[in-house]
Amino acid sequence: MFNGQHNAHNNPYHQGGWSNMPPLGSATGPAAGWNPPQNAYGGLPVALAPAPNPSGPSVPGQVVYRFAFSRNPADFPVLDGSNRPVFRIYTGGRPLTVIMMGDRHIARIEWQPTPVVERLGRKISAPQFLRPNPGSAECSMMVGQTEYRWSAHFRRFFLRVAASNAIVAVAEVVHGNVEFRCIQSAANTEFIELSILAVTLLQGRTFVGLPRI
Repeated sequence: MFNGQHNAHNNPYHQGGWSNMPPLGSATGPAAGWNPPQNAYGGLPVALAPAPNPSGPSVPGQVVYRFAFSRNPADFPVLDGSNRPVFRIYTGGRPLTVIMMGDRHIARIEWQPTPVVERLGRKISAPQFLRPNPGSAECSMMVGQTEYRWSAHFRRFFLRVAASNAIVAVAEVVHGNVEFRCIQSAANTEFIELSILAVTLLQGRTFVGLPRI
């Protein structure tokens, strides 16, 4: 599940910052640059004014999760398509972010200059979990034996199956909160939990109410 080698030169989390914003264009086109810049909340552009939690039915065939962080970035729920809380993302002192599902700890993020992820009792650096691919505008995430690749384009994060390049999920800002949508066939427990962790990492420290380093 967690593999890859740490490479500080290609580390998208180095010093807590991002570089080049991908140009606007077709959402189906190739990503021209990974590492979108951090804004007030993270990598995805978000309005500065708090917004109400989104409501409304989800699209058939999709699984939807909404990061309802706009009310309190340091302690917020992740809602399903029916606006029911599924996960909780809490950030406290050290600084440390904990992702929970009920009473169960899913993962923890230690926000060091290069963040450290803990899951199932194992700690690895963030660039080992989301492994930058040198020479491409992508980073890889393993779910079981399947490799997925995140890319940033058109103010969205896309998640593709590495072997087929098929898009299985997208993360973007909807009504002031970050929304993660994936196809039903990909939505097993491990995939969802790791994707929630990945989106939190991609958004960075400011997303969970912490100052930049």
